[in-house]
This record gives sequence, structure tokens and C-alpha cells, in this order.
Amino acid sequence: TVTLSIGAATGRAPDTSDEVLMRADMALLRAKRLGRARVELFDATVDKIATTDDLQLEDELRASVGTGQLRAYYQPVLTLADRRIVGHEALLRWDHPQRGLLPPEDFLDIAETSGLIRSLGWWVLDRACRDAAVGLGGRFTDTWVAVNASPIQLTRADVFTVVTRALE
Repeated sequence: TVTLSIGAATGRAPDTSDEVLMRADMALLRAKRLGRARVELFDATVDKIATTDDLQLEDELRASVGTGQLRAYYQPVLTLADRRIVGHEALLRWDHPQRGLLPPEDFLDIAETSGLIRSLGWWVLDRACRDAAVGLGGRFTDTWVAVNASPIQLTRADVFTVVTRALE
């Protein structure tokens, strides 16, 4: 299925054509992030103009998916009554080659705006399923593992197939 996403922006003097195109591109990224096949108008309260640092971090994050820099950490989930571990929540961390271990607040906004959140989310799901299958040294015995999903991932037509494949 072929779809069309449109990002639009308006400008006034003294805006340059480059500035208007950059705003339209930001709106286009939001249109794609919100599920594609839609039209979005640039909104300065929602769309953040990307800085050079943001763009560099985005390129580095894009490369991180296939280079072994991503890590899954598992936070225990406890019962309130007896503080027994009943499950784990998979948390994504990025082991950046120069900046060290980055928490999600340092890169998830860029992942969302660039569309990388899909590949990061599927990576976490696959990693968590693989780790749960081998038990990670008994940590997952008789417990469950929760994986957060971006709404963008859930709009995918083949989400059931992708999740089933990860579980298999």
C-alpha cells in the first residue's frame, strides 16, 4: 500500500525559503511519526527545530541499532504486599562510544522525531524475548517481562506478525 504524508509550513518576510522548508520538514516528520498517510501543518509549540547536535546524535543513534551499542536492562517489578519479584520491565539504554551509557531522556525524543523509535522498539522487544527465553541466569524464572511500545509501533499493519515472530 502506498501512502502519502505531507508536511506544510507558511512563511512571511523576512523568512527565507530555507527556514520555511525546514519547518515544513519538521511537520512532515511529525506526520510520519503520527502514523503516516496524513497532512500536518508546522506548529512551533509542538515541532522543535533540530540543532546540529540533534542531527549528529540522530545519525549516531541510527548507526547504533546494528553495531551492538544498545542494551536492555531489566527493572524488577515487585508486589506491594510481600515485595516479591513478579516480573521485569525491559528498559532501553544506549552505550554511546564517546558519551558512555545514555539514559532514555538523552535520546528518545530524537528517536521519536526521526522515526527511529520503530527500530529501537522492535530491537528491545526482540532482545527481551531472547533474554527471557534463556532465562538470564534464573532472573526470569516464574516471572514475566514487560516491554514498552511506542504508539507508532502499534499502528503498524503487521504488528501481530512482528510480535509473534519475536516471541517465537
